Amino acid sequence: VNSFFESVFKTKLAAKNFTTALFRVANQSSTDVLTLLAQLQDQDQINLNATLAYYLNGLRSPSTLLGVNTTLTPNFFTARNVLP
Repeated sequence: VNSFFESVFKTKLAAKNFTTALFRVANQSSTDVLTLLAQLQDQDQINLNATLAYYLNGLRSPSTLLGVNTTLTPNFFTARNVLP
């Protein structure tokens, strides 16, 4: 898995981070990591980023999504109960 990401990305750190993220997604979704890797085989860096962000967003809280540019505005009544 790591060697695949090293062939796609320029730095070893990026390859290591993507490898860790893919194993985390595989563990949380109870899917074999090689099955997920097979889905990523024909993608470039931009599509890999988008695909992995999609998978990681499925594991995260909706208020901390990756790759989302719009700011989530909380409900007014909920927001005023939060202390600064």
